[in-house]
Amino acid sequence: MHCVRGYGHLLQLFTALAATPDSCPPKVMLHSYGGSVEEIPRFCRLKGLGDRFYFSFSHAINARTPEKLAARIAAVPDDRLLIESDQVTPLVIDGGLREICRVVAGVKGWGMAETAQRMLDNFKAFYAGQLSGHDV
Repeated sequence: MHCVRGYGHLLQLFTALAATPDSCPPKVMLHSYGGSVEEIPRFCRLKGLGDRFYFSFSHAINARTPEKLAARIAAVPDDRLLIESDQVTPLVIDGGLREICRVVAGVKGWGMAETAQRMLDNFKAFYAGQLSGHDV
């Protein structure tokens, strides 16, 4: 889900929708998350919906404020963290993923291989049952 400077409103919306969780998407990825650190646990604790939220980060967007990026990554539960390149040019996608993987590894205290594996596992959990006919 793409949200710019509106995470408080988005949190209010999902808080209202929590009364009818079946009307909500099975998973929600907050793309290049730019909300506050304090909002992360609030999303994760939403009754009936909290386990649906994943927080994605990209070097291209989020690394503009390294201190905020590190604090946000640290606040996200390990199993709800995703990375992305946020690039459209194939030549820079791999580099963007490597850079954000390096940042996540540093913040979480993991090696690059462990970080890559965890991101793959989280990707599979996020897309489980969503890509019919495709191995995830």
